[in-house]
Amino acid sequence: MDMNNKLLHDKNTNVVFLSPCLNTKKYGNPKFYKELMTILKEMGIETRELKCTRDYWARDYMPIQLGENEFLKYRYYPDYLVKSKNKKDIETITDATKVLRGMGINCRSTYLIIDGGNMVPCGPYIVMTNKVFSENSISV
Repeated sequence: MDMNNKLLHDKNTNVVFLSPCLNTKKYGNPKFYKELMTILKEMGIETRELKCTRDYWARDYMPIQLGENEFLKYRYYPDYLVKSKNKKDIETITDATKVLRGMGINCRSTYLIIDGGNMVPCGPYIVMTNKVFSENSISV
């Protein structure tokens, strides 16, 4: 996906957003959360807490940041949760639209099902695993 050399990489961002689920005993690890917050504060990195999340893996469902105020939202509906034998797994799928609304962020959207954990920015491109093909029934 060519972004005309505008793709904003993680190293160029200035805020870390965290799910409150990371700070719960039920879903996360409060000790790790506290240590992470301390390190980020010591480094002068601003943190903000997301709203309306159902799990702590924010990378999986948050949009791709294309530029300073430009985002692309995709569908986060991973087959490993949707097809799980444990029906509670589907309840952990975060609706990014609700999270983004709480942040006041507007995005362009795609109907592609993507797991953000399967993407890596590389220069002006995004490299994705072949999982995007199987989850969207695209043959190669």
